[in-house]
Amino acid sequence: VRDHSRPSMASSSPAPGCCPEGSAGPTTDSYIPKGKEIDIDGVTAYVIEPRMKTDKALLILHDIFGPDSGRTKKICDMYADEGYLVVLPYVFDPASFEEGSWKVFLVPRFILWIHKHEWPNVGKKYAKTLPYFKSRGVTAVGLVGFCWGCFPMTHLLAEDHDLLKGGCCFHPSLKIFGVLFDFNTKKYLEANKNKPLAYLAAANDEDNVKEGGQVDAIMKEKGNCYDKCHFETYTKMVHGWVNKGDLDDDSVKIDAYRALDFSKTFFADVLGEPGTPIESASAAN
Repeated sequence: VRDHSRPSMASSSPAPGCCPEGSAGPTTDSYIPKGKEIDIDGVTAYVIEPRMKTDKALLILHDIFGPDSGRTKKICDMYADEGYLVVLPYVFDPASFEEGSWKVFLVPRFILWIHKHEWPNVGKKYAKTLPYFKSRGVTAVGLVGFCWGCFPMTHLLAEDHDLLKGGCCFHPSLKIFGVLFDFNTKKYLEANKNKPLAYLAAANDEDNVKEGGQVDAIMKEKGNCYDKCHFETYTKMVHGWVNKGDLDDDSVKIDAYRALDFSKTFFADVLGEPGTPIESASAAN
């Protein structure tokens, strides 16, 4: 376990019911995204194209505050700069994220709200992105999750989607879904046949997503892809630091970029190098 920095939060607002106490609350960012919104078979998605010829892509699974949470789209653009086609589907009701509506995420209202977004409802939206990737010539897709995004990541990697090769989740959240949805973490992880996972947890995340915890133990017992798995706790960070932490705090900035840099290495290993510059590809043809 690395001991990089001191605790820091992005907001004093209460965190939703799926986040541990003391988490970074809802934030917005002044960054202007470089990509565009498109319709993918009835699902709105933010898409950012790489300036490279590539057959590698990343599917971004936003946190409980939705696609505009914190720096999520800025991070999408960062991955595109690395050479990935990046798609961020909007799987929640947009009205949930109007200013002030974050209060819907507080228990007990959160429990009523989240039941409207059980897997059958959101899973079919994520599934619609797969034909889109294939139509773009993509042969390998990695999953990037934030908080709640760990829940759909676990489902998707347990399903029979050959296109999906593995996933990296920042400050993952799983435990509450076992309570609300009878979500059997062990069952779904065991159904994940050979797709590596990277869990980058905060100090206040649940023990089950940390190194030596339930998820680590299950993947280790399975063994078939454990050499590419990675479990790490950023012991001075709080849940939400990667996309919502206060980057004016140098310690948060260092750990946020350290985690993102690790994810780039992870996906280069799991998916293969993302692509070649368009100019180089044209010259080769």
